[in-house]
Amino acid sequence: MSHLTFHDNPDGSFGLTCSLELPYSLTEVFAFFSQPENLSKLTPARMGFQILTPTPIDMAAGTRIQYRIRPVGFPMKWVSLIETWDPPHEFTDIMEKGPFSSWAHSHRFTATDSGTRIEDHVTYRVPGGKLIERLLVRKQLKAQFDYRSEKMVEFFPGKT
Repeated sequence: MSHLTFHDNPDGSFGLTCSLELPYSLTEVFAFFSQPENLSKLTPARMGFQILTPTPIDMAAGTRIQYRIRPVGFPMKWVSLIETWDPPHEFTDIMEKGPFSSWAHSHRFTATDSGTRIEDHVTYRVPGGKLIERLLVRKQLKAQFDYRSEKMVEFFPGKT
């Protein structure tokens, strides 16, 4: 079961934290996340997610990946920069172009006694500030991260 929380940061940005534990090894879970092509498997179809960068993509600090998404019904580009890359423990992507004023997403992977804990920490700003964040963005992000957690449990079912 995943745990998702939102918070307002003192600098006026917003934050999202999501955690999920899977009964698989750190290397197995990180390997899945290290392939950008798998992001489409974790994104609801209504988002119209499409990778524009030719695949396969060699992930490393400095890698740029272009996507097309439809978060509110019309297509827009999203360009991510892999800012940090520390396999199999962590990587961070930042949005260089897209629908947010800013977006930084840290993915952390920790070995546990029963598998691997995935922790996502997102810091973001939205055009329109707090009102738009509360009315539109938070609901959409919650739905997207809930969907992602459900899919991860499907891709990594409990071991018997």
